[in-house]
Amino acid sequence: METLGQNRRRVVAVVVNRDNREYLTRCLRHLEGLAEACSEVVVADDASADGSAAAVRREFPTVHVVEAPEHVGAARIRNLGIRFVRDRFEFDYILFLDNDAFVEPEALTRLLDAAESDEAIGIVTPKAYQDMESRRLHLAGELAVNLYTGRVRDVGAGELDIGQHDTPRRIAVCSGFTTLVRREVVERLGGFDEAFALAAWEDVDFCLRAGREGFEITYAPAAIVEHLGGVRGRGRIAEREKAKAKNWFVLMRRHATPLQWISFLSLLPVRSAGLVFQRIAEGDAWAVPAQVAGVREALQRFTKRRQSR
Repeated sequence: METLGQNRRRVVAVVVNRDNREYLTRCLRHLEGLAEACSEVVVADDASADGSAAAVRREFPTVHVVEAPEHVGAARIRNLGIRFVRDRFEFDYILFLDNDAFVEPEALTRLLDAAESDEAIGIVTPKAYQDMESRRLHLAGELAVNLYTGRVRDVGAGELDIGQHDTPRRIAVCSGFTTLVRREVVERLGGFDEAFALAAWEDVDFCLRAGREGFEITYAPAAIVEHLGGVRGRGRIAEREKAKAKNWFVLMRRHATPLQWISFLSLLPVRSAGLVFQRIAEGDAWAVPAQVAGVREALQRFTKRRQSR
């Protein structure tokens, strides 16, 4: 396919934020330093109470701000950003960013080059470091999702980058902290599924639905971002851990086959126990009660749905 001229590479960045003015400011500074500029930048603010929106309006007068009146979570705040973009701008791509994702100068150019190499590509994701100095990987593009076991593996996470993940490739699922999404994907899918409360797995669902619609997802390792992620990026939010457990059952209802459901439910006790020990070993024992409560509520809802049929 002939590469589009730069004057037609219209990209609007949508940066999602909640109560983290420091990271948001850093994220926007990195966007200012891109070799290929976004045509517009939009901050979708999820009812922050730390003055984030006012700080953006004061320090970044060309950046647009759209605010949710109350805390709505990742899917709904991204959709708020999408509606704002669609109502106001002409665009070919949306670059979705979390506030703790910091793009390197050539990142957008390389994401675009990957996207425009094949019309079938609908989503492109970069290589992400935990921090630029150590070159320790946060994610080498792919989330390996197993609906039979309920396991999600961050490919490359924690590895020292010595070039072992430098080959571009097609993948099935990527994380939502930095993704370049073709407009046609957004239009076809209608945004993110708001059944995923607060946060977690709405990006997995988005990728799986895109794949079903015939769009390909590609990993572009030449595009580099730094992503703090997890507790480092968000802090300790028990409410999010509970939602993460409950949302997995939403993901299963949307995408699992009957055989995958049987396998998942059969392995759930062992898998849950393993996750509890893992979180304790990682020093995240605070998250265990919230996750247990999330699983319990999800199972109760699942049981009621089965009984009502």
